[in-house]
Amino acid sequence: MIKLVNTAGFIAINQENKILLVRQCKGEKEQTTKDDNLILPKKDIEEVAIEEWLIPFCAIDDDENPRDALKKEIKKCLSCDVEDCNYFNLYFYNISDSFIKKVSYFYGTISGEAKVKDSSSNIEWISLEKSEIAKLNLTPEQKEVLNDFIDFHQDKFLEKMD
Repeated sequence: MIKLVNTAGFIAINQENKILLVRQCKGEKEQTTKDDNLILPKKDIEEVAIEEWLIPFCAIDDDENPRDALKKEIKKCLSCDVEDCNYFNLYFYNISDSFIKKVSYFYGTISGEAKVKDSSSNIEWISLEKSEIAKLNLTPEQKEVLNDFIDFHQDKFLEKMD
């Protein structure tokens, strides 16, 4: 039997058309090199910081409303409030033969200053441009979501101009 894993993501957007992303730095042990041809012995392995970017998201219980779960998680993890929470899109991803991940994405604005409590993470407002998104170390799934959101946001802007 296949189990459905429910999650939700929130694309916070500000007046400057920038989106809020979480940057996590994780340590990963790598062999260091002195030049392109010489690999140092294993005892000289050092920790290298790997930077990963994420759209804020949360897990959702089966009986939980996605908007309510997001608002609660944003308040808890980013110390700010979701002002408005509009539905954007729904994505499904195969995790394994037994699990499918369902991600409901919402977008909107926040009030208050967003800040993270975890010292290995921080937040940054990133320009809502495909060229900027392409530079970031995001999962392919989240890159797809943000590129879809950019198209959606541009279409919405053009509708207002008509």
